[in-house]
Amino acid sequence: MNENWLTFAQLEEKTKIPHQTIRRYFERHGHHLKTKKQHRSILIHEDGLETLLTIREMYEKNYNVQRIETELSNHGFLTTVIIEDDREKINALEVLESLQKSNVQLHEKMEKQAEQMKKQEEFNSLLINQLKKQQEYIESTLKKRDEILINSLKETLETKKEVKEAARQVASSEEVEIKKKGWWNKIFSK
Repeated sequence: MNENWLTFAQLEEKTKIPHQTIRRYFERHGHHLKTKKQHRSILIHEDGLETLLTIREMYEKNYNVQRIETELSNHGFLTTVIIEDDREKINALEVLESLQKSNVQLHEKMEKQAEQMKKQEEFNSLLINQLKKQQEYIESTLKKRDEILINSLKETLETKKEVKEAARQVASSEEVEIKKKGWWNKIFSK
């Protein structure tokens, strides 16, 4: 085992802090310690001794977790996690940088999508306006057509009335004429 990396038991020996307390510190503030995962074990770099002792002092001064986090961040305790596995090594700072790049790319992508949505909304608005104009045109055209049809029907009905009236008058005059002829026929037929 590398001498720079220590188990919780070794840290207890060097710092005189019980290993259960070190585990609790690790759970709450482990991201401020240089750590390495080797199989199922977690190892802390010996540079973390100072950080553990600082955390211990702050708890003895009755600092709460949030204040300790703020103090550790302000004093520049860096977060480095190295995970050693049979397959690969991963550095937390590299992962963080990668996440930040991904975040920037995601933000840019979201801005592009928002811009595309805005363009789509503008297009939809124009399309709706065009459809409204077409609908108004169709309705006005149908109204004009209906007016023309109604006027044509009225004219047809009036013409039909006039034709009936004229036919009635013709029939009436023929009847009168037949009656007249009938009277003359009676006188002169003898």
